[in-house]
Amino acid sequence: MNPAVVELIRTREDDVTAVWKAAAAFKKAGREKADAVGAIVAQLIPEGAPNTVGAWFHSDPNSLIGSLVHDVHFPSGAVVAVDAWIRPVGWQVNIWQRKSSGPKLSPAELRACLAAHGVPFLLAEGEGFGWTGRAETAGFEYDDPHETVAAHVAAVVEAIARAPKAPGEAASALP
Repeated sequence: MNPAVVELIRTREDDVTAVWKAAAAFKKAGREKADAVGAIVAQLIPEGAPNTVGAWFHSDPNSLIGSLVHDVHFPSGAVVAVDAWIRPVGWQVNIWQRKSSGPKLSPAELRACLAAHGVPFLLAEGEGFGWTGRAETAGFEYDDPHETVAAHVAAVVEAIARAPKAPGEAASALP
């Protein structure tokens, strides 16, 4: 272990413990926000889309970031993930190809394909956090209403769930 870290913890143990507890409370609050958004999204996505949607929560135990994940499963076996990340700076909604039956698209190609299928993008290309391999659709403030975040996530998930083919499957899939 780094001696400077040991010294910091030894001399500031109370402060370190307080930050640790605050981080745990922050992660719990983020999970509660994600659960609330997820419940609203579940009500907003209409039944009958040709592709199935699964929802779950992901959190790295060593990070303050949590993610409400919606996986859209296509008959081909392709899976497109819609991640609504909750982090100290706010919400970030992005899309990526978790599993592809065709080529993996660049973020710009993925964005163009999804926009052609009606996926709403509230961020211009290049705005946002710039996560590699992901098409970012929106960012929201940490305390924005759950309904605002959920309405966008539901619109994104529904548009993908109604697409006739997964991104990258066939050129003929584009309108």
